[in-house]
Amino acid sequence: MRSDGPNSVQMGVTANQEVGYLGVFTKADIGLQNGNQSQIFVSIAGHLYSGVATSTSGVLKGGYSGGYILTDDPNFKRDVAKQYEMIVFPETKGTFVVDLKGTYKAMAMGRKCLS
Repeated sequence: MRSDGPNSVQMGVTANQEVGYLGVFTKADIGLQNGNQSQIFVSIAGHLYSGVATSTSGVLKGGYSGGYILTDDPNFKRDVAKQYEMIVFPETKGTFVVDLKGTYKAMAMGRKCLS
């Protein structure tokens, strides 16, 4: 997990290690209401990916709202590892940019832990 100003990124893999996830969160108002779900899109290096943003009890711990993208797409993993910026487009409102600096090293460390 890494925070950058009002934005935060969280990444990992599911228990069976077959699917990776990327959580994108912000303290900015992105229009999520209690318990509602909406699409969330991210653009990395010009490639568009999507997931589901869910609000639980209004906001997540620390005042964050956001959601997760689950994927086994190797292009997504490569983009997250090699790029430095991700633009997030919630379906509701409030586009924001997340700094991806350090994700390559974090992913390498994660692979070591899972070996």
